[in-house]
Amino acid sequence: EKAVTIEIPENYKGSHIYVRLARLSPDDLESGDIRQKSVFRFKALATLVYDKLTYPNSAIFALNINSEYFSSIPSRSYDLKLMRVQVPSSNYYDPVTRAYLTPNGVSWDGSFAPATWTDNPAWCFYDLLTNTRYGLGNHLDPSLIDKWEIFKIAKYCDELVPDGFDGFEPRYTCNLLITSRKEAISVVRDMAKIFRGMAYWTGSTLSFVYDHLESPEMLFTNANVVDGNFSYSGSELSARKSVALVSWNDPSEGYERTIEYVEDSVALLKYGYKEIELNAIGCTSRGQARRLGKWLLYSENHEGSLLGFSTGNIGASLRPGSIISISDSTKVTSRLGGRVLSAFENNITLDTENLEFVVGAKLLVEVPTLVEETMSDGSTVERHINAIEERSILTVSNGNEVT
Repeated sequence: EKAVTIEIPENYKGSHIYVRLARLSPDDLESGDIRQKSVFRFKALATLVYDKLTYPNSAIFALNINSEYFSSIPSRSYDLKLMRVQVPSSNYYDPVTRAYLTPNGVSWDGSFAPATWTDNPAWCFYDLLTNTRYGLGNHLDPSLIDKWEIFKIAKYCDELVPDGFDGFEPRYTCNLLITSRKEAISVVRDMAKIFRGMAYWTGSTLSFVYDHLESPEMLFTNANVVDGNFSYSGSELSARKSVALVSWNDPSEGYERTIEYVEDSVALLKYGYKEIELNAIGCTSRGQARRLGKWLLYSENHEGSLLGFSTGNIGASLRPGSIISISDSTKVTSRLGGRVLSAFENNITLDTENLEFVVGAKLLVEVPTLVEETMSDGSTVERHINAIEERSILTVSNGNEVT
């Protein structure tokens, strides 16, 4: 098989061109006992147009390959740093070292640097929401996006964690290609899954929540829920999984999809081999894939219960993903929660005498306003019980007055 390039003169361009193909060598060869027959066949004709074209927002590669050495167009793969996105200005963030800076003790002021490359999923997610070419920028004004919460998520993603193979790596990274059109809400949900988060509308802004260690924001007891009732439900034991098969893109294999096997040895002995498949979106790290599999199995086997209750206006400040504390008298032998009837200085009068307190125990009190010195989120104050005058009157340790 042989390819021939025919240059067309300028004065022939735009005209009908006829190509004649002729064989100059003999069709057959016979010499004594030697007979040679060959087939001469025209296979294909392609027109090559040389022009100066622009390919905006694209990464273009051109290869010149001799068809004598390849029976078909070979597969290629490239390791590239593609999309550039907005990140905090260089005074507050270095996308290379993943360092967050506070010059002169000043926190991020909300300003952004010129677009640069990063694989932090939080900033890639922000670009998806604000980009006018492929994202929601034409439909969602940046002022409606809670960028301060995205900043918190970005710091959480950049934290170094053990990779499971005697090293450390960022908690979450994002390396993906969006190659087809999908519903906006579907793409937003998929991107948020990378940092185990979700987006929700607060009524005035688009905000976000992500799965991380956090202190409880509110305490609910039988005294501040409707009818004092909590309802419980859970998944069947037979539905719980013991093995996770996590699909991710392996850089050492040309970013081909690879399966990472993750098991919960305790659940494996308890429930047997029951697998669940998980697609790790944008994941190019084996350690990240393993952490995702472990998180899924932990959730399957330790977070299978659902709690339901109704409450009044005190629950209006909660948002999706809020962490709360529960004190249910039906789950313990004594009542551990109630309401405060009155408070003066360090003395607190409770609504019942049937509480079993001891000196030195910890008392958690919900307050309706911020207590500046003790709380950053203004929800719960902790005090230690110093004395018990009566079964319903407590003297607590020094601190802000409970009002």
